[in-house]
Amino acid sequence: MLAHTLAFTPLMAQLGQNDAEKNTQHLIVTFAAAAAEMAMYESLATVAAFANDEETEQLARQLQREERDDYDQVWALLKPSAQTSFETVTRS
Repeated sequence: MLAHTLAFTPLMAQLGQNDAEKNTQHLIVTFAAAAAEMAMYESLATVAAFANDEETEQLARQLQREERDDYDQVWALLKPSAQTSFETVTRS
């Protein structure tokens, strides 16, 4: 749901964009969603720690690490995608 909410406005703005530009926009939305989810899991882990709920804290940390992996993967793709977008648009 969060990814859908974050994606709605940028995706609507893609009307008339080429595929390379759309790909970059999708990466930006994915990056933002991963960052938001990392923050959500940080909040959950913090509350679980205060409540002495080790199981929930560990689960939140595990899920946070998975989101961090997604975040890092998308970050690595963003620069090349933006460069491709620029090259595609300026060649037209």
